[in-house]
Amino acid sequence: MYWNVLQATNQALDPATIVCDFEAALQQAAMTQFCDAHVVGCYFHFLQANGRKMDKLAISPVEIAVAMEGRALDLITVIPVERVAADGTAFVRTRIRELCNSRGHSYSHGKWDAFWAYFHRTWARSFPPHLWNVSGIDCDAPTDLRGWHRVARSRSRTVGRGPVEQASTPAMPRAFCAS
Repeated sequence: MYWNVLQATNQALDPATIVCDFEAALQQAAMTQFCDAHVVGCYFHFLQANGRKMDKLAISPVEIAVAMEGRALDLITVIPVERVAADGTAFVRTRIRELCNSRGHSYSHGKWDAFWAYFHRTWARSFPPHLWNVSGIDCDAPTDLRGWHRVARSRSRTVGRGPVEQASTPAMPRAFCAS
């Protein structure tokens, strides 16, 4: 159905970036119809899906709040795609644990292990990082990502204008930041 709707545009549109929900059929239709466009999943739905999974795994509301606040789980979306699997998830996982510990909250190791197994299955295999990671997308381009980039910048210190991958925080290793 999505393909038919997009086909009806008769390729009159030539978007650089398409932001859509994490529905495989919709993403496939967008990639087929607009083969030169970068298809990226919606940031809101990415966080919502992960928050729901944390809740389903009975991770405490306090731990979920820590993970969902700025400079925690959201950092995984701006770490360069090629670094996400190797050490990006380990960095974010450690960051969440350290934030919980520094605030005197318990950290449920077993439940978080289950969450990161889910994250790998879902966000590395079913929806690989290039479908949800915005590192390297030029936020100076007129796209719907500007609002997301504005939020990302407000949560981190940035170096000039340009790709969000330039974002850095005191806790983010320079290896994850553009030079």
